[in-house]
Amino acid sequence: MNNVRARRHQVSIVIFDGANIIDITGPVGVFSSANMLLNEKFEGIQSGYDIQLLAETLSPVRTDSGVRLLPDATSETGKPELDTLIVPGGYGTRDLESRGQLGKFLTKIPLVTLNKVLSIFQSRPTPPLFKRTVTVR
Repeated sequence: MNNVRARRHQVSIVIFDGANIIDITGPVGVFSSANMLLNEKFEGIQSGYDIQLLAETLSPVRTDSGVRLLPDATSETGKPELDTLIVPGGYGTRDLESRGQLGKFLTKIPLVTLNKVLSIFQSRPTPPLFKRTVTVR
């Protein structure tokens, strides 16, 4: 049938202790479903979504519901061609913000090809990454 050869869209989700699990697994489920639908519609498709979980270290992260997740990469080892960055909410954001770590971590993420930043939590003060101008397509 059709042989679509487009670059895969790179999606990274930041994970940290106390993050809300639905803010992580919900987007993963949506992008995974989109990949399945694309594969059904276009035989041999090379486009779609690559999803990686980013954390400060490669150690397991415990969500606010107690479920442990394993990061795929750190901000230093993650894919540099990042298209979409998702930052979940949860009680862990308060702890990270109080220690000033969330903003520091987010500023380490390469923004070479970043098109979208999606934040599911409200932050005060705004982490430096969200003060940057980002073009949304």
